[in-house]
Amino acid sequence: MRAGADVGGTRADPAGGRRHRPRLGLEESTPLVHLERLRLADDRPLALDRVWLPASIGEPLLDVDFRRTSLYEELARTGIPVTGGQETVRAVIPSRAEHDALDLQPPSAVFSVERTGTSSGVPVEWRHTLIRADRFALTSTLDPRPGATEPPSGDLAASALTPSFG
Repeated sequence: MRAGADVGGTRADPAGGRRHRPRLGLEESTPLVHLERLRLADDRPLALDRVWLPASIGEPLLDVDFRRTSLYEELARTGIPVTGGQETVRAVIPSRAEHDALDLQPPSAVFSVERTGTSSGVPVEWRHTLIRADRFALTSTLDPRPGATEPPSGDLAASALTPSFG
């Protein structure tokens, strides 16, 4: 698989992202930076990735060429490694524009991944990624350990999105 990205833009987003600030634990007046990328696999659309970062974190990245590097590599380079977070994955029908960007015939379902990434427990990014469901699979690994008990919530700890090029 050959990975790549078309970058739709990295820009300061002072007025936009109103609904994203609370997800980052930010005040309404906090400026944001928005990064949008179309992720490619073998030169074909795989995912539409939209990320919002507090401007204090994102502004040093405004001139980065994200076709050649990853956001997490650049955050680590600036001293803010993503060390944790939480994400929710669900199936959705994307908008017509999102169908077009992902080169899908409507109505096609995609994985919608909403993630809050943290650095040392502090939210540093909120992202919404739409992933072509025909090119990815969600795989969970269940790893019972001797003497381990199930978390009280019944949640299972390990899951990962993995490509399924089938």
